[in-house]
Amino acid sequence: MSRWSTRRGWLRYAVGASFGLSVILGLTLLRVCSTFNATVQTETLSFRSGGAPMSRWPLRGARVFAAGSRTPAVFSGMLEIRDSVDVSVQRIASGPLFIRLRAGNRRASVGRLYHESDDLAAVLPAVAEIVIDSVPQRAERGENIVLQFAGHASVGAELGFMTRVGAPVLREGNITMLGGNIIGPGKFDAGSFRLQPGDYLHVENPLSPAIGFIVADERPALTGIVRVLARSAQVDRAGGTGYRLSMSLFDQIWLDPVVRSFAVLVSSIIGLFLFLVEKGPIIRSKLRISR
Repeated sequence: MSRWSTRRGWLRYAVGASFGLSVILGLTLLRVCSTFNATVQTETLSFRSGGAPMSRWPLRGARVFAAGSRTPAVFSGMLEIRDSVDVSVQRIASGPLFIRLRAGNRRASVGRLYHESDDLAAVLPAVAEIVIDSVPQRAERGENIVLQFAGHASVGAELGFMTRVGAPVLREGNITMLGGNIIGPGKFDAGSFRLQPGDYLHVENPLSPAIGFIVADERPALTGIVRVLARSAQVDRAGGTGYRLSMSLFDQIWLDPVVRSFAVLVSSIIGLFLFLVEKGPIIRSKLRISR
């Protein structure tokens, strides 16, 4: 064999190996859509409303503070939040529940209040705050507070290096990633991650509005459920550390049970074919001898 032939063989091997590595690297770097499901115990959850319909929030014996008014109005009825409103829901330990609303435009309204008879009670200004006291006592009477929301959501608060007395924090939580089957409409579990106290969970470029609900009852803080479709989610931690959650195309192929089952089937067929090609003549000769 000449040196030129040897070099050509090594060159083909190098090109093939480079192509294979490039494909693997591309599959690893390419991010795919995942559904992020977060279940948290947190003292604060914020969102900007919009992108999907929201149900009205029930209020009973709530104190309503509107911009320009020093005297709160005690109100029972329903709150309707408009789109593009920044909403912050907070409850520290077993304290009162605070709902803070701010519109992007000073001349806009954050929403409307409706009586229990569904008649309009008031149009809220660009800034408003609603306080609900005695949450544990209400829960004992069977009056837990459930607030459904939709929009661009974040859970917890950015603590940084400095904190203050009464700063709301995320207490604990769990994030589950769901991937979509390449073949068919099903989904599969792509992993779960624990959230630690003080974490801040947010999604920069969601592919759909976050949908979820907040529960305030006899338990301290808030229970929150958030679901959002995105390519990645970011978890920031105090001190500037954190990590990004995402799934690559390689992960999707590797974790998808449908793809794995299909790969096993194809491998079995190829293995059977190679076995017949290699052993076929021997088997046929034995059959002839036996005859």
